[in-house]
Amino acid sequence: MLNNFSSLVILVCSDGALAKHLLEKFYHGGINVVGPAVSASTALALAALKGPSLAIIADPPAGKRNALVLADELDRGWGVKSIILEGAMPKDERASRYEPWAPRWSEIQRIRSVLGTLGSRT
Repeated sequence: MLNNFSSLVILVCSDGALAKHLLEKFYHGGINVVGPAVSASTALALAALKGPSLAIIADPPAGKRNALVLADELDRGWGVKSIILEGAMPKDERASRYEPWAPRWSEIQRIRSVLGTLGSRT
């Protein structure tokens, strides 16, 4: 089942319950995931060690870096693109809907189908 998705994904999530929920969804959806990375420094280390192609930042990382800074560092340092979920976006940036990069539509559809509605943790 884990070979269904061609990319390796880093999950950045400091909320243990949310991370567990997302990891289960990814696993059952056949998406290869490493993490959760609780902090930006852990996410950067995983990027260096595992060579993922995508990071999903589900909530604000612990530590000094916010989601936007982490996404920029992952891209500049390791070529890892990030999807920042709304709950991870710094409040002052939410209104602008900052989107520095967008994945291919097929990748968005695949991740959406796996995650479904995040509000329902079943």
